Amino acid sequence: MDVLLKFKSIQTRLKNNPRYFFFLIEKSLRLFLRIVGGLLLFPFRFILYGDVSISSYISFDVSIRNTKNVYLGKKTEINKGVVLWAGIDKGIYIENHSQINPYVTIYGDVKIGKYVMIAPHVMLAGGNHSFKFTNTPMIFQESTSKGGIEIKDDVWIGANSTILDGVKIERGAIIAAGSVVTKNVCAFDIVAGNPAKKINNRFDLLP
Repeated sequence: MDVLLKFKSIQTRLKNNPRYFFFLIEKSLRLFLRIVGGLLLFPFRFILYGDVSISSYISFDVSIRNTKNVYLGKKTEINKGVVLWAGIDKGIYIENHSQINPYVTIYGDVKIGKYVMIAPHVMLAGGNHSFKFTNTPMIFQESTSKGGIEIKDDVWIGANSTILDGVKIERGAIIAAGSVVTKNVCAFDIVAGNPAKKINNRFDLLP
């Protein structure tokens, strides 16, 4: 079913823009080189990163901390400058076909579903610092958590957005660029602002 939908999408794009054909050729060549490189480097990736599918792409300059608590599913894409600092409890779990674009930071306990798109410079803060003791520097106080962040399937998070600890984003939601999400987001809702508020629902936009 996924293959059929993708094929129909390519057909539509080619019909609307013939130059898309050249983009497909370039993309195919990049994919081929990525697969070959992934196969050659897989033993080193396994040692460095642990539980990572061979079909996933990880840029060379990605920063990963607490690798035992990082899981990447099939065909996930972790691009240039991404930071994955996993929490001790649940860690970072990214399911199949999700795309993490350049300079995204994912910290603490974060679960990301399938087909999720996260635009550049997004911050997912799945943890906090304690600050209750005024006679102790905050850097030395314990980490705290409201349960981390959970992002369901088919979510799109716009560039420069921040998602705070304890937030759950339901399936099909869209987070507008520059939003600060402090509360749960319902399925297929579109939210924007600081703090983010609902501005529409995708079903309301159907013709």
